[in-house]
Amino acid sequence: MWWIVVGGLILWVACAVPIAIIWGKAIARRDRADFEIRDQDWSAELARSIEAETDPETEK
Repeated sequence: MWWIVVGGLILWVACAVPIAIIWGKAIARRDRADFEIRDQDWSAELARSIEAETDPETEK
């Protein structure tokens, strides 16, 4: 009977690992897209800030 328990555990691991890998890749893809959006927003804000500091009309 112990072989049923061991077989069940092996089957569980064999199914759980690929599911975890696929799920992890999906989460990483979502996080990467979210980071790209925030990075673009930060870059645009930084560019506006630099332009405002170097604009000769604002230095009067």
